[in-house]
Amino acid sequence: MRILIACPDEQFTLGNFCRRALEALGHKTLTFDLKQKENTGALLSSRKRRVNAGLLEAVSEFRPDFLFVTNGLEIMPETIGAVRKSGVVAANWFPDDPYAFEESKKIAPSYDFYFTNDSALIPAYREAGQRNAYFLPFCCEPQVHKRIQLTQEEKGKYGAEISFIGQWNKARQKLLERVATFDLKVYGPGWIKRVKKDSPLYGKVFESVHLGELPKVCSASAIILNIHLWFSGFTHGVNMRLFEAAGCAVCQICDFQQQIPELFLPEKEVVIFRNESELTQTVKRLLADREKVSEIGAEAQERAYRDHTYEIRMREVLDICGG
Repeated sequence: MRILIACPDEQFTLGNFCRRALEALGHKTLTFDLKQKENTGALLSSRKRRVNAGLLEAVSEFRPDFLFVTNGLEIMPETIGAVRKSGVVAANWFPDDPYAFEESKKIAPSYDFYFTNDSALIPAYREAGQRNAYFLPFCCEPQVHKRIQLTQEEKGKYGAEISFIGQWNKARQKLLERVATFDLKVYGPGWIKRVKKDSPLYGKVFESVHLGELPKVCSASAIILNIHLWFSGFTHGVNMRLFEAAGCAVCQICDFQQQIPELFLPEKEVVIFRNESELTQTVKRLLADREKVSEIGAEAQERAYRDHTYEIRMREVLDICGG
């Protein structure tokens, strides 16, 4: 099958991992880069027009059987309509639910099939006009998300009892301040600017790590703390970190989301907390039992490699879409 993938064409991103998996399954792929380069100060409307015109041109030249989009908020419904009229099946894996649902539901009905990282929103998508809405949780890439043998320099750079990777927001800062007395490192955009000197996190925050460095951080940490971006706003939907950290065989403490027990066994493959006090107690309990920490990481990796890889997800997509 000829598959056109519309996504930001960057290494270690959702669309890139999907492309690798589809090629491993024997399909011919082409990536259309949604992150089009524009001169500084270019109007958003100009970039959007360029993206949509470029996508239609790519469809015309490559002649795919299947268009697979990741996110794609910049792609207009009229563009997807034109793609479908040409005989191409169009699907979208939208990765930013639940917090971007209001935007997502506007584009969802234009596709033949729509996949979301939040099963709780399937009824809402169908109500919005997309009858072929499916839950497709994230996954890992075993060739990337794995335990890394670190150099002494890397151990010194990344080593910590607890690490967190993700952008700053108030809810995350409040939670992380509760565990700042432990050996903690926090990476991600916004932290250095937002964390003031009077915060217990001061001195524990660092610039963003490249996504390719994530396995190194996981391998140098006893525990990865996973706080969903929508913590305190929603208790449904799962993020990529849940699967990436599992693939790296590290013990993960994660805020409760409804779908997690369906994907990983609590206390065996992942540890869940629901509030600030539970988080603090959980961290203390696990750091006092390093054997348990290692066991959880190993079990998580086994589950991730068995049930949650990109090749598995792409097979699911093609089975649903008739590929």
